[in-house]
Amino acid sequence: GEVGRLEFDKDDPLAVDLVVSAANLRSRCYSIPEQTLFDAKGMAGNIVHAIATTNAIVSGLITIQALRLLTNGPAEQGLHTTFINEKPSNRKLLIPTSNAEPSAKCYVCSKATLSLRLDTSKTPLRVLVDGVLKGRLGFNEPNITLGEGPVYEEGGLDDDEVEVYTKRLGVALAALPGGGVRHNTMLEIDDFSQGDFKCQICVSHAEDLDEEEHPEGWVLEGKLAVAEAPKRPPEQEAEAGTSKKARTDDDGDVEVVEDEDDLLVL
Repeated sequence: GEVGRLEFDKDDPLAVDLVVSAANLRSRCYSIPEQTLFDAKGMAGNIVHAIATTNAIVSGLITIQALRLLTNGPAEQGLHTTFINEKPSNRKLLIPTSNAEPSAKCYVCSKATLSLRLDTSKTPLRVLVDGVLKGRLGFNEPNITLGEGPVYEEGGLDDDEVEVYTKRLGVALAALPGGGVRHNTMLEIDDFSQGDFKCQICVSHAEDLDEEEHPEGWVLEGKLAVAEAPKRPPEQEAEAGTSKKARTDDDGDVEVVEDEDDLLVL
């Protein structure tokens, strides 16, 4: 049956507070200036035709892009971003532009996906941590997530947690908690000690790797952005600058002295 009915009334303080709060949250998502309660109350109840028209245009453009995606296949073929001019120039209301490249600062776009082939039934977790993550990819304190839970962590752990993860290094990948690492298992890797350094690794089970061609016992494929070195505090930069002293000898040659390493460069 009918539970009830609620209609918006600009004279109802609770209804106005709800609408204003929701509208301002929506505006913040799209960098639109937020409105005060007084201003929003003055707008409430009025139908602005320009907004309705814009919504209709945007809905049509989204539908066109969806049709192109369905007919052309991959998203990168024939798709673009379209801007609507508030004041059309040269009788052009719509301005299409090419889609921007993935941003390295975007949480989704910055994730690199790598492919790792190895024998999951025999390869221990230590090979993945020390050989692949630290040795090949440059992770300092890797954290490995399988499904909804972590299977290995480093950095900022209690002694009992360190003991658990240390014992786990000798366990075969397929025998790890959470169902183990098997064929087509996706692993999430991140390293908080290096800022936003993370990637995804798709593990494929392979028993026929050539030992002479791949003595490590695994094959890693794909591209990964290089992690940025952590910036030193200003006081350390100053100390590094003062640790180098330059002086001129009798022949006019410049001599750079490294105080820490006692290295002379003539």
